[in-house]
This record gives sequence, C-alpha cells and structure tokens, in this order.
Amino acid sequence: MIQFMVDSMLGPHGKMVSTFYLENQFVINSIIVGAGMIGLFKRRKKEEHAKTSESM
Repeated sequence: MIQFMVDSMLGPHGKMVSTFYLENQFVINSIIVGAGMIGLFKRRKKEEHAKTSESM
C-alpha cells in the first residue's frame, strides 16, 4: 500500500527511480554504509593527528 502511494505521488519518473532502488538496494545501501564508515575513520584519524600535534 505504501509503495502504491509513493509511486502515485512521484509519477512515472519517480516510479522508475523507486523500481531501480528496490532492484539494487543491497548495492546502493552497501555503498552508503561504506562511505559513512570511511568518513568516520578519516575523522577519527584527523582528530588523533590534531591531538598529537597539540601535545608536541
């Protein structure tokens, strides 16, 4: 029911995007989670580097 409401609100182009996402959601979600994890690791490394620079 929710899928029908979303498809009807978004129109034909939104339905194509929605269908593409549903068919490839594992890959898309994996990319998003991976990018988030890389961002967290980079931020932690930058904070650690800043702390070591301050203590010198």
